[in-house]
Amino acid sequence: MPGPIDLDFGAEETAAGDSTVTPPALTEEHVAYNGSLSAKTFGAFTDSDAIIASYSASIETNLGTASLGGSGLGPYSVSGATSGESGAITLNALDASANVVASAVHLISVGAEPGYTKWKQLLAADATAGSDPNTLATSFSASGDYNAFVGATHGTANAPQQFAQYEWSFVDPDTNAAIDWENGDFSGIEIWIQNDGVAYPDSAGKAAIYGIEETSNAAHGVIGGTYFDTARRIAAGNPTTVVGINYFTVGADPVFLIQGRMITMNGIDQVQVMDIHAVQFDNGTDQEYLRATQSAANQAHAANPTYKMKGYFSGNSNTKAYYRLVKKVVIPTP
Repeated sequence: MPGPIDLDFGAEETAAGDSTVTPPALTEEHVAYNGSLSAKTFGAFTDSDAIIASYSASIETNLGTASLGGSGLGPYSVSGATSGESGAITLNALDASANVVASAVHLISVGAEPGYTKWKQLLAADATAGSDPNTLATSFSASGDYNAFVGATHGTANAPQQFAQYEWSFVDPDTNAAIDWENGDFSGIEIWIQNDGVAYPDSAGKAAIYGIEETSNAAHGVIGGTYFDTARRIAAGNPTTVVGINYFTVGADPVFLIQGRMITMNGIDQVQVMDIHAVQFDNGTDQEYLRATQSAANQAHAANPTYKMKGYFSGNSNTKAYYRLVKKVVIPTP
């Protein structure tokens, strides 16, 4: 679901007897932050030979929280769509043998929260294997929409550079373009992580951590997550060392929000990283219940730095992770 969405807009297919079914044209609806998507009724397909026997609709989005209800040509209602979510409703026309004979597409989006980009999910399928100095990794793959790491544990649970590492392109989630911190468009990053309640750091040496790392200096970055040394910890820090504090055991699937303020200093183009925090919530739906927080030291990064997005893993874990960027401060309006 999250990630690039490959759609064949308004596809028409030839059925038996060289008859053609033609779908209605592509449509779309885009609403602002906190807006509600309208119910969608598709126009009629051109079907002169009465090939269509039924319809099947589906929804695919970058975040995967939206669900679809309806039948036939509609109306189809979308529920659960959140800020920054975008994608498409696809209506397939089927013949009597349940073959797809034509597809209609309706694009949808809900605006991102003001002051932030939309969220971008970090998927195992999009990752490339990085350093693994202690040969911990057995596999890194998708388990539903979670990233499943299978591998051995390292003796020191708060030493990310000793773990199995995976890398993603670090881009602007709104545009997929490379990020130029020098221009001052962004002032921070947030990373959202959730365990699946099945495989997570629950014994000595295990860790599941995500964050950004400066390409020229592995000690510079904003990372966090959870690890286990003598107890389960919520972690924050840089890619060389994370610091942790006991987190409350409220179930096996708590949510962690990692936050780092990144300010470009005028005149020298150096990025100053401040206020790195890791915050634990109960789960993905009851985030008003704050459970624990951990802060890490400030850092002074290089001039005009470039970063890569990384995951650091020790021991089996299933985690879901997203990131978004904090936009520069603008003058408030009433």
